[in-house]
Amino acid sequence: MTKKAESSDTMILTETIKAALGIVSKALGKSTLPVLTTIQMRAEGETLTLTATDLETAISVAVPAIVTKVWAACAPGTTLTDLASAAPGAQIDLTWEDDSATLRFASQGTKAKLKSLAADEFPNTAAPDSKLMGTIPASELRSALKRVAIAASTDESRPALCAVQLALVNEKVCLTAADGFRLASYHLDHELVFHAKTSLLIPRSAVMKLAAILPGDDSRVTISVDEDRAILMAWGNVSFRAQLLDFNFPDWQVIFPKDFKHSLTLNGKDFQGAVRRAEIFAREGQSVLKFNHAENGVKVYGESAETGQGETILTSDAEMPFLVGSNVIFVKQGLEAIGADQVRMRLNEPNTPILFTNGTDKYRYVVMPVVISDPVEVAKAAEVAKASEEAAAA
Repeated sequence: MTKKAESSDTMILTETIKAALGIVSKALGKSTLPVLTTIQMRAEGETLTLTATDLETAISVAVPAIVTKVWAACAPGTTLTDLASAAPGAQIDLTWEDDSATLRFASQGTKAKLKSLAADEFPNTAAPDSKLMGTIPASELRSALKRVAIAASTDESRPALCAVQLALVNEKVCLTAADGFRLASYHLDHELVFHAKTSLLIPRSAVMKLAAILPGDDSRVTISVDEDRAILMAWGNVSFRAQLLDFNFPDWQVIFPKDFKHSLTLNGKDFQGAVRRAEIFAREGQSVLKFNHAENGVKVYGESAETGQGETILTSDAEMPFLVGSNVIFVKQGLEAIGADQVRMRLNEPNTPILFTNGTDKYRYVVMPVVISDPVEVAKAAEVAKASEEAAAA
């Protein structure tokens, strides 16, 4: 590391702090409380630790730095992140002026003064009484969270569904989410110890932040729980903490039929293409996607009184037995999450749940059909699907 400038308290490589800020800034609060818009910085020994919180989640990253004076402060998060991203030099020098509550920032001729807050104004994000649950590879946890979170509700009037459940179900560790119209569940092939409760509810917003910062490699993520009030995950130099929701998640197993009368295996890529084309018309008709009988397969189509109809005939190992409708966004998101060469579609009756899998029970995606003749039900499903799509894009 380059020698520290004489006038600074801490020197850190620009790329190092940029990467750290990119992670912790995910937890910056959108609040009128000033301290929740800051990033707490603590410099001690050979480490600079950055922490942000919105009270629901907290993220900390500890990075190497040259520290000549121990200091701590709460700097404006967005300003600091933008400055680091625009810094012209390979290193950044930071100096804390306690008397004026000012953080001085310097990099290759560029200087700035950030009006900051004292470190002790920052909420306490420590969890001293946490109990270890186990470890999971980061790549698998990241993939599972992304696949499941698409089904978490965005309707705050149903808070128990605005979450992802981590639970022990029939001796299996599962991540599950539901919004009343569909359900996604992923079986993790790893043992976790549930100390008091066998069902933990992680807020949807926290799950999205966690999935965004987890690495895509096999780093081991250590999972702990703080008296069933908060869940903690740590890997490398990163720690993540989320408050748990105190609600009862629905008994989702009851919607899984023990047996299915009909099962169709379809080419995954062709299926996704057919749904995308049908969506062009379905969006003009309350987003209803229809499946119907076709010789040696299934007809996938969308239609609108204003624009017409688009359909694709997909070959399958069995024929579609009847007409059934579903929301096109729900099906599209599920097929993207499955991401398999072959997709299995399983059904019983036109008004019973449709199960989509890759042929195994590791990831299961269930969609409730819509009664095509019921405009109220169709409109409600379209409303929920649109909110889900907008939340995913945010």
